[in-house]
Amino acid sequence: MRRLAILLLLAAAPIAALRAADPAAAPADGVLRFSWNAMGTRATLLVRGPEAAARGPSLAAAASNAAERVEAVASVFRPTSDTARLNAAAGSGEWIETDPEFRSLFFGARTAFRLSGGAFNPLVAPFFEHHGFSRRPADAAPACPERPSTDLLDLNAVESKGTSSFRLARPGMALDFGGIAKGQAVGAAVWEMRRLPGGAAEGVEWLFNFGGTMQGFGDWTIGLRDPRGQAKGGTFPTLGAFTLSNGWCVATSGGYERFVEKPDGTRVPHIVDPRTGDPVVGDVLQVSVLVPPQRRGECGGPFRAALADALSTALFVLGKEEGEKILPDGCRAVWVLSEP
Repeated sequence: MRRLAILLLLAAAPIAALRAADPAAAPADGVLRFSWNAMGTRATLLVRGPEAAARGPSLAAAASNAAERVEAVASVFRPTSDTARLNAAAGSGEWIETDPEFRSLFFGARTAFRLSGGAFNPLVAPFFEHHGFSRRPADAAPACPERPSTDLLDLNAVESKGTSSFRLARPGMALDFGGIAKGQAVGAAVWEMRRLPGGAAEGVEWLFNFGGTMQGFGDWTIGLRDPRGQAKGGTFPTLGAFTLSNGWCVATSGGYERFVEKPDGTRVPHIVDPRTGDPVVGDVLQVSVLVPPQRRGECGGPFRAALADALSTALFVLGKEEGEKILPDGCRAVWVLSEP
């Protein structure tokens, strides 16, 4: 029997669960909800306050548009996306002109790669396919059963010309931004909402939850999901909770939603260690990373949520001992570990 060990590196708060819901004109709890599907997951904007009904629709539209803009450049399922076009031209020598949103996404991923010592790497797509976690379109050529070369994980082989054109130098290379794109979308949405005409984002409290990557303004109590619990009535059991306050971001990685089950019944999580190309097998069941808001004079902007997203993946790969060493100042982590 294995038990859970929960290591909290932040202050605890009262327990409450966050649930996605459809828009409601007069919610009993005073929170207006807007919910839609994007990037293969659920996006939900929660708005509360006296002006929620008046300002909520414009905030939701801004968030939805921002998320769509990120998906349009990041999706491996859309042949017209910058990511798909780069992957299709890998090794051909062709330069691909990219959108500013793609460039922000790529350079953010490269920052996370360097910060994590390679534990986060957007070039893991060939290994996803090799291990059965394919994210390419259904009509794409089947993945080669042979193990890909780790040379395909060389981020220096993603070449840029100026700041707008990119190419993948080696045949078989492929980008997959699944570990950072939701965070990029959250950051882009927050950026857009805070710049709406007339200060639409002022005077209300709101939380944008994109597949578990969140950023909010106001105080929002977030439930910490039990990675071994089963959903009942659409709600997962929680182990505890914390408060997400003005401008803080949180993202969570775990191996319980996407996995491959072996003949002996063991589950291999979909998270791949990009330093080896192998699925991560260890004592980390789940890790959440909290990133504080941007401080005056500090670079980062919308990258704060993307950083939380990428770091949660990197810390899952590294494990607690090594993961704690790369946490930037001010960031916090919640580890859920299994113990004998």
